[in-house]
Amino acid sequence: MTETAQGVQKLTNTLSAEKFRACGLEKQVFEAVAASYIGKENVLHFQEALTGGGVRELADRIAQKVTGMAVVCSGSDENGYQICIVSTACSVKELGTKAMQVLNGRGGGRDLAFQGTVKATKAQIQAFFNQR
Repeated sequence: MTETAQGVQKLTNTLSAEKFRACGLEKQVFEAVAASYIGKENVLHFQEALTGGGVRELADRIAQKVTGMAVVCSGSDENGYQICIVSTACSVKELGTKAMQVLNGRGGGRDLAFQGTVKATKAQIQAFFNQR
């Protein structure tokens, strides 16, 4: 193996190890955030810099701790937000569809989970879900 190939392999291995470590830390943060909502009814939570999968995973974890539904949003006012609505107790499909209409978004889902992206501000998202 050439010196360049060895260097590339070393960087690839380091990157893989860091991704694994970051994933583990993210799961710990998700669990701590979810635990902070134990016993609450409905939760609207904003978390920076999540992937679509991360938004869904955090919403799932929070939904396991609350009695109603969990809404998790990640993004910015400038670029829009990813939103995931999850409930273990009731259908969120109608609410998700209405949220996409009102908040200029696109998305879809099933009875207990709805995910999409919206072109709305944090204040607009908060106003929409606080009315529910």
